[in-house]
Amino acid sequence: MMEQEYVDKAIEFLQSKFPDINFIHTEGFSIKTNKDEGFTFNLETPFKRSTQNDFTSWQDDLFEFVQRIFKCDDEIKNRADNPDYMQLDNIKEKIFPFIKNKAFIDSSRKSFMNENGTVDESVTLVYKPFLLDNLYICWGIDIGSGYRFLRKKDLVEFGISVNELDTFSKENLEALPQTQQFNGAKNPETQLDEALWWEGVNDGLTASLIILIKDHYNFFSEHLGKQFYISVPERDFLMMHRIGGNIDNLKKDNEEQYKNSAHPICDKVILVDDGKFSYVV
Repeated sequence: MMEQEYVDKAIEFLQSKFPDINFIHTEGFSIKTNKDEGFTFNLETPFKRSTQNDFTSWQDDLFEFVQRIFKCDDEIKNRADNPDYMQLDNIKEKIFPFIKNKAFIDSSRKSFMNENGTVDESVTLVYKPFLLDNLYICWGIDIGSGYRFLRKKDLVEFGISVNELDTFSKENLEALPQTQQFNGAKNPETQLDEALWWEGVNDGLTASLIILIKDHYNFFSEHLGKQFYISVPERDFLMMHRIGGNIDNLKKDNEEQYKNSAHPICDKVILVDDGKFSYVV
């Protein structure tokens, strides 16, 4: 099935399985519902799996996928709606920074849009720019079954600033056990490390762990030099590459992974120069 055909049939199928919930196609693979405060989810992951399955298997897979994310959303909402749980002292050590792209920020904002096209700013995500106009940092609470991203009204209730939030969330990130392993490739002629890559554990924090923790930058510098390229095509996979390598191939690989990712981050290669970030044109 083509993408639009899949989305149309998915909505029809889901409407039959969840008759009390309205499913509305907004754009791409994004589906907005009348569940909670306009809960929105993305169908790209089950669509990609559907290309290898027959239609019956595709329906079963989609149903399990949506059931799972609804359950996760319910658990997050139940805790987030509990005033005793949502005390800063209880959740402070569970708040982490996430690197997200502009599409994620825009999609989240649209999910809170009223019928008249206006948005209550107090319920929109807290975020700050990270790299030019495409990458941002926002913050989420680890609920256990997923993350509940912080909104502007949360900071008002907590009585903290974005800078304070940024500081202690990075400390939480640094305190996480580092169980992931770096893989690498050497240049056969020079025996120098040509590239390093990290495949995460599907928790959405890989990009943050790599980019926001200074010890990791120091590690990469020891292997690749103070200047190196980094590609972040999706949230759980990153590659670092030595300057002087084939940048065109790196761009091509990055764009391909970004295009095929269910959780894309950045379609551009980034130059890291002594801890400073800029896009490679």
